[in-house]
Amino acid sequence: MPQLDHRGQRISHNDVDQEKYPVTNKHLPRAHIREAIAADAPALAELVTLWGYPADRAAIANRLRRVRADSNTVLVAAIESEVVGWVHVCVYPTLATDSAAELLGLVVNEKWQGHGIGLQLMHAAEAWARQHGCRTMYVRSRISRREAHAFYRHLGYRQIKTSLTFERSLDDRQHS
Repeated sequence: MPQLDHRGQRISHNDVDQEKYPVTNKHLPRAHIREAIAADAPALAELVTLWGYPADRAAIANRLRRVRADSNTVLVAAIESEVVGWVHVCVYPTLATDSAAELLGLVVNEKWQGHGIGLQLMHAAEAWARQHGCRTMYVRSRISRREAHAFYRHLGYRQIKTSLTFERSLDDRQHS
């Protein structure tokens, strides 16, 4: 009897940890989805830079240690030994609502985009969120990332609002 996911879809037999991170399309490239480790820092730095946020491997290694200490995970997609994508998801506790998950980043190497890697990473992120008691996943996406918006809509996400993001440096040297 085939193994089914929470929607009754057949789970593929890719090299994905089927119990933790179910994937539903058997025609996807063989990607191994796993938690990021320190040795992934060089590949993650390259992908973070591709996403538009230049970073070096030391900065990524430090951030990865910090992120793993909280209610977060960073999962990577590896094809053979090459990390080709990552997703960062966290539990989003609020006073106003039940705990939800929030997608904090999703990046796939340009040469692997359109091959189902992002889909596999999203399924893995959703599975992780469910395992952590979340019933909702939020995704925020820059307004200029139209292809990403189409991708999220294709996965069943719906736009619920438009908002502004504000930033203020907390570096005391800039406020003296």
